[in-house]
Amino acid sequence: MPLIVYWYLDQGLGCRFEKLFITPIRVRLIQSDLRTFFGKCREKLIKRLIKWAGGYTPTISKLENIEAEKDRIRKARITRIKSCTAFYGNGRFIQLFKPIPVLQATIDTYKEKLGAKAIGIHIRRTDHEEAIKFSPLEEFERVILQEIEANSQAVIYLATDDPQVETTLVSKFSPNRIITQKDKPFDRSNSEGIQAALIDFYCLANCCRIYGSVGSTFGMVAAKVYNIPIKVVSRNDFPGGVDKI
Repeated sequence: MPLIVYWYLDQGLGCRFEKLFITPIRVRLIQSDLRTFFGKCREKLIKRLIKWAGGYTPTISKLENIEAEKDRIRKARITRIKSCTAFYGNGRFIQLFKPIPVLQATIDTYKEKLGAKAIGIHIRRTDHEEAIKFSPLEEFERVILQEIEANSQAVIYLATDDPQVETTLVSKFSPNRIITQKDKPFDRSNSEGIQAALIDFYCLANCCRIYGSVGSTFGMVAAKVYNIPIKVVSRNDFPGGVDKI
């Protein structure tokens, strides 16, 4: 059955789907730019239609048992999927997303440079107060030193939304040790910034393990692509809820 995906652009996601991924077979995209007047009007119309349809169609927010839901989905003319968390626990769905060739070529270049045993580190900053408070830079520096002690040849891929963090760590541990995306734009409100974030995402996914930030799902989802381990770096006084190190 065909899948219709509503993809909207805003200040946090300023990029159309086709500039990131190859559109999967039997997927139809409806895209709106909420930064424009027309886009906002279109979104209101789509929300009204979805709300109207919701009263007449099954709505699923999380697929716990695919076999149990299969018959209900097949019998319904339309099934609405609405969720702000992982819809289906099986991580294989991520394999449906294929970066466009120009982005995949860049990812492959970094993958070759990193090798098979690179370590991924994701440091979330900007407006994420929880990550800034409970995953401070000094804790990541401690982790890096631990990895170097265990393996003097350790190579680390650093993904961060803060250029100052990138500069600090590269200066402290050298650009041969800390690999970052060259000339990366940090503005997520445009296509170039989101494309850069996607490259970071897949570079993390191609590492042998990831160290992530408290409260950020970026590294956690990257770890699901190839089912690699992830640990969340946090202070000792973090109240819990994640795998602290």
